[in-house]
Amino acid sequence: MDLANVKAVRKAFGGSLNDVVLTVVTGAVRRFLERRGVRAQGLDSASWRPSRCARPTSRGARNRVSAWVVPLPVGEDDRASR
Repeated sequence: MDLANVKAVRKAFGGSLNDVVLTVVTGAVRRFLERRGVRAQGLDSASWRPSRCARPTSRGARNRVSAWVVPLPVGEDDRASR
C-alpha cells in the first residue's frame, strides 16, 4: 500500500496507521471468504498484532516484542464501521 494513501485515510477517519492496515486486512479476509462461498455476515475473527515493548532507555538492547489479540470484524460490510 502507498503510505501517503494510508496516511490520508487515517487523517480522514482517525485512529492510527495500524488501524487502517488492520481494516484493509479485515476487508481482504472478508472478500477471500465470500469468493469461496462463505457467508461473512455476522462473522467475527481475531488476529495477533505484534507490539514493541522495549523501554526507551534500553539502547542497544534486543527488541522486546509482545502481542495483542485484536478483533477483525469480518462480518461488517461498511468500511468506515470496520
